[in-house]
Amino acid sequence: MIWILLVALFSYDEVVRTDLVGHARIRWSKLDAGERIVVEIEGGNAKRTNPNWSPQPQKLAYDLTRQRELSRVIKWAKLPSSRREPSTATGDRTLEILIEEAKGWKSAGFWSMSAKAWQKGRFGSIFDALEPMLDAKPELFNTRDGNEREGGFVPR
Repeated sequence: MIWILLVALFSYDEVVRTDLVGHARIRWSKLDAGERIVVEIEGGNAKRTNPNWSPQPQKLAYDLTRQRELSRVIKWAKLPSSRREPSTATGDRTLEILIEEAKGWKSAGFWSMSAKAWQKGRFGSIFDALEPMLDAKPELFNTRDGNEREGGFVPR
């Protein structure tokens, strides 16, 4: 009985009505040479997994402001009914929203369409926000220790 209540509390509709930044993980993916390239966004951080480039996820430049804007766009787009599985067609893009539950993350649904279909109408804003991240260069040297200064001259 309690499990049914938790699932009802954290359905996709409930997550969209509240806050995708605090309750969800967003994935954008496509198939490339038989491998799925995945961009995953959570808590203002983004990482891309591309098995053809690197076996480890690569961190991308991203922040909470961009994730909040993406959440607004997803809510505004009013996605249709979700699928149970991602598309396996080459050229299709898949949006997946995962919700956090007591036992971990659970998929709230998949929305798969061709790139051209994503670019049309209200879904174009989702495509424009997520598609560049599939090919973006990872931020390899993103850490700073606080003692660095801008420019080439460092006073002693």
